[in-house]
Amino acid sequence: MGVSPARTAFTLPVDAVTLAREPAFRIGSCVVRPSLNQVAADGRTVRLEPRVMQVLVVLAHRNGTVVSRDDLLQACWGGVVVGDDALNRCIVRLRAVLRELDVTGVGLETVPRVGYVMNLERPLELDSGVAALPPDAAELAAPPPPPGEEVAPPSAAVAAAYSPPRAARWPWLLGAAALLAGAAGALLMVPQPEPRVPAAWSVLRMAPVTTYPGREIYPALSPDGGQMVFSGRLMDKANTDLYQRSVLDGTPIRITSDPTADIGAVWAPDGSQIAYLAYKAGEPCRIMTLAVPGGSPRLVHRCRHSDWTSLSWTPDGKALVFSDEPAPGAPLRLYRLDLSDGTTTQLTESPPKTWGDMMPSVSPDGSCIAFVRVFAWGVQDLVILHLANGKVDRMTNDGQRITGLAWSRDGRGVFFSSNRSGDFGLWWVGMEGGEPRRMSLGLKDVAGLSAARNADRIAFESMSFRANLYEARLTPGGAAEMAPLAASTAVDGDVDVSPVDGTIAFISTRSGTPELWLLAPGQEPRRLTQMSGAVVQAPRWSPDGSSLLFAAGHKGNFDLYRISRDGGSPTRLTDDPAEDLQPSWSADGRSIYFTSRRSGAWRIWRMDAADPARLEPVSGDGPMGARASPDGRTLYYVKDNVDGLWRLPLDGSGPEELLIPKVWFGDWVNFAVTDREIYYIARPGTPRAALMRHDLASGKESMLAEVPDINDFSGIALKPDGSGLVLSRMVVNEIDIQFMDLSPGK
Repeated sequence: MGVSPARTAFTLPVDAVTLAREPAFRIGSCVVRPSLNQVAADGRTVRLEPRVMQVLVVLAHRNGTVVSRDDLLQACWGGVVVGDDALNRCIVRLRAVLRELDVTGVGLETVPRVGYVMNLERPLELDSGVAALPPDAAELAAPPPPPGEEVAPPSAAVAAAYSPPRAARWPWLLGAAALLAGAAGALLMVPQPEPRVPAAWSVLRMAPVTTYPGREIYPALSPDGGQMVFSGRLMDKANTDLYQRSVLDGTPIRITSDPTADIGAVWAPDGSQIAYLAYKAGEPCRIMTLAVPGGSPRLVHRCRHSDWTSLSWTPDGKALVFSDEPAPGAPLRLYRLDLSDGTTTQLTESPPKTWGDMMPSVSPDGSCIAFVRVFAWGVQDLVILHLANGKVDRMTNDGQRITGLAWSRDGRGVFFSSNRSGDFGLWWVGMEGGEPRRMSLGLKDVAGLSAARNADRIAFESMSFRANLYEARLTPGGAAEMAPLAASTAVDGDVDVSPVDGTIAFISTRSGTPELWLLAPGQEPRRLTQMSGAVVQAPRWSPDGSSLLFAAGHKGNFDLYRISRDGGSPTRLTDDPAEDLQPSWSADGRSIYFTSRRSGAWRIWRMDAADPARLEPVSGDGPMGARASPDGRTLYYVKDNVDGLWRLPLDGSGPEELLIPKVWFGDWVNFAVTDREIYYIARPGTPRAALMRHDLASGKESMLAEVPDINDFSGIALKPDGSGLVLSRMVVNEIDIQFMDLSPGK
C-alpha cells in the first residue's frame, strides 16, 4: 500500500520521525526513550526495533487521534512503498511489549480500514531523565568513506567554527543600550504577582485551527485564547488579508481588504483592537491598528526604511515595540512607539555587521523584551533585554534559525520555534537560563508562535514543505518538458551540475538537516557533508569536476568551504564575522567569486583559489548572487532589493549594465549563464513564474515553461551536453495553523 497524495481536512499530517532528536517522554506507567530505542517500566527495559519505536512516537504524540495507515507509512517509512504486513508487525510487536512490561494507562486500538489510535489516561509528559542527542554531538565530518579509504580529521579552522560561543552576555550593549532602556523601562513595566516556575509543561490538547489549501500564516491569539486573527488568501487569491475566527469552530471573517499584504497581527492586551503590518516589498512598512470587530484601519506609524517588521504590545496597551532600520542597509534595531503622540524611542543598539534585532516580544509584566538577534544570514539566537538596567542575556548559543517566540503567561520563560535539533520544533527556555527543552515531538515544522495573554494556550504555524529536483528538457521547438529526478519527501534544491560528467550537486534535508548531496547519472543520491545542523547553501562545481565550493552558517559565522567530490572533511576558506555567500568559480579555476557584507554592504569579491587570503572587491555596493561568464570576461549578478539582472566587464573596460530588467531581486540564486544564453526566472507581477531564455547576441527572449511552483532557492544549472536544465520545484507548500493547550508542571 502506498501513501495517498491527498489528505482530508480532518486529518493532521505527520512528518518523518528522527529518533535521535526525540526527547524521552512518559506515557502511562512507562518511560519511552526514542534515541535509545528503549521502553522502561518498573525497573525493566525492553529495546524496540527503530520502526516500531517510530510508530510508538507518532501514536503517542497524537493521543486520542486516529492516525491513518498512510500517515504512519509517511512518518516511519518516509513514504517508501511497503506491504501491509510491515506496519502490522510493528503494531503486533508494540502491543506485545506493552503487555510484557504490564504498562497501564495506555490503550492501542485498531480502527478498521482507517488506521490506529493510542488513548492515554494522562497527557504525555517529557521525561527529564534522558534527553535526545544534542544537535552538535556528532563531530563535523563527512559520512563514512568507501571501504579502504581514510578521511582526515577536521582541520583546526573547521573545528573552531563549531566551538561553543565564549559568553552568554553582550557587553557592548550595556553602554548606550543601558541608557536607552533605562528610560523606556519605566514606561513599559507593570507590576505583576510573583508566579511559580514551571518544572515542565504538559500538552493537554493539540488541534488544527485551519486546514484550508494554501498558506495560513501569522496566527494571533486573543488575550483569552478564544479568538484568532491570521493572514491568508481565503477570499482573494491575489491578496493576503486578515481573517478572524473562533479557535475551536466557526467560519473565518475577512476583516481587511487593503491591496497590500496585511500580516503580523497582534492583539492589544484588553482585546479591543489589533495592530498589524501593511507590507509592500521595497516600500517602508506601515503599522496599522484596527478595532475588532467592525473597526476601520488606522495608520499609526510608517517605518523609516525597513519594508518588514514585527510587533508586540506593551502590557498597558499604550505602546508598540517594533524593529526598523535607522538608515538604509543598517542593522535592525528595536524601537518603542508611543501610540498617544507617535514618538519613537530606540531600545537596542545592534552589533555592527549583523542583520540586527527583530521579532520582539514584551514580557507580561513589561520588564523584559525577548527578541531574535540575527548575526548573519541564517545565524540567529534568542536574546532577552532587561529594561530596568539594560542587561542583555543571550538565551541560546547555537546560532540556529528561530522562526517565532512568545512568552508564557506567567512570564517565567519563552517558547520559541527553532531548528536547533534539525527540524523546526517548539522549545522552551526559562528566565533562569540553561539548556532549552523541546516541547514538540512528531509535529511538523513549527513557526510563527502566538501565546494567549490570559490562558496557557499557544498557536503556531504548522509547515509542510517538499521540493524535488526536475529536469527541464530542451526541445527543438524551444519549449521545455519537465521530468522529475530522484523524488523524495524532503526539500531538495540549490542545484549545480558538474561540467565533466553531469553529476548533480544539491542541498537537501533528506538526512533531517540541510546537507550537500550528489546525484551521479544512473546512481542513487549520496550525502557528501555532515555539517551538524548548519545552514548550507550554494554548491558550486570546480571546472575540472574534482571538488565543490559551498557556504555554511553556524554559531555566528557564514563562511565558504571547499570539499572533494569523494568526501572527507571540508576546508574552510573564509573566516569573517560578515556573511560570505554564493561562491562561484572562474572559468580557469584560478579565482573564486563570492558575495559578502564584509565591507558593510553587499559586494562581489574575488579570491585566489590557491591562496584564499588574497581577496579583492570587484564590484561596488549592492551586487549579490554573481556568476562569471564562461570566457571569464563578464560578471552577471542581481542586486540587493533592486529588480534586474546586471553585467559588469571584469577588465574594467566599462560600467555595469542592466541587462534583463524583469528579474526579481528575490531570484538572486535562480539564473544560469552560458557563452550564448542566460536562463532565468521571470515573475511578471503574478505567481505564474516562468523559465526564460535570453539570447546574449540578439537580446531575444523566449519562454521555455511556466513554473509557478519554482522553489525560491532552486538554482538553475545547465547539463554539460546542453540538453536540459536542472531546477527545483515545490511539490508540497502548505502552512496551516494549530493550537496547543498546556499545563505547567508542579
